[in-house]
Amino acid sequence: MKILITGAAGFVGHHFLQLPELANCEQVIATYNSKLPLIDIADNFLITPLALTDFVSVKNFLQQHQPTHILHLAAQSSVAKSWQEPHTTMMANISMANNLLEAVRQLELSAQLLFVSSAEVYAPSNDPINELFATHTHNPYALSKLTQEHLCEIYHSRYHINVVSTRSFSQIGPHQNLNFAIPSFAQQINEQLTLNKPITLDVGNIDVIRDFSDVRDMVKAYWMLLTQPHQHLIYNICSGQGYSLRNLIDTMADIIGQPISTTINPDKLRPSDNPIMIGNASRLLNEFKYVQQYDIATTLKDVLEAYQ
Repeated sequence: MKILITGAAGFVGHHFLQLPELANCEQVIATYNSKLPLIDIADNFLITPLALTDFVSVKNFLQQHQPTHILHLAAQSSVAKSWQEPHTTMMANISMANNLLEAVRQLELSAQLLFVSSAEVYAPSNDPINELFATHTHNPYALSKLTQEHLCEIYHSRYHINVVSTRSFSQIGPHQNLNFAIPSFAQQINEQLTLNKPITLDVGNIDVIRDFSDVRDMVKAYWMLLTQPHQHLIYNICSGQGYSLRNLIDTMADIIGQPISTTINPDKLRPSDNPIMIGNASRLLNEFKYVQQYDIATTLKDVLEAYQ
């Protein structure tokens, strides 16, 4: 197996590259855009830059390396940033996906592809969301990801590309970018703990309810979908449990043994937010017996430690 991982320097890529199963691969090709992955380099690892928005570069790269499996993680993945930079988000996310699919088609590679999409593509629902629920693109990031999914469907049905997509619900864990809420909270908490002062967090809307999974559980699901036969083109990856950000702040307060207050920052409020998003992962569970290992308190404890 020769596996290509795009966006390897990102949050999810960092954790995927820690999987022990990679030691058995013939070669692991980890590509990045602007920074190197933070990992120990194994003998079978090739870590190299790749401009995924340049089709010629992508095609030449795939022709040279001939991967048998491709995990596409590279993306502008922040919903908040997508509101600030909608054009950049759309152009980057769609062109990167299309370039990979088209290069695989033109080269006639028999590779298995896994493209990571997002639960942001779903319409609001008070019920646990399965893969048959309606979609609704309520922010630029969601639109870019749903377009990516449609591209995958077209290339699968018309050109017989072996591609599967995940609709991943919220992922948290150590080493996540500070643009996201939980690592931002952890950094603020640790900074104020060192000053020995009452803790107040600068927050956006903390009453939205989300389905959070530990990224270390997520990457195990990605490995299964990438390397094992599957019956569908789209799979939810989620815990099936809903927590508000307010709930998570309360849990972090319990972990540190101190009360935490909050102050709303209008700049952190999004123009549009689904009030509740909880997933149903029965498709993944039934096919792969997928069970998550990390509970939310353990994940938050690890996040707090990572930002000390």
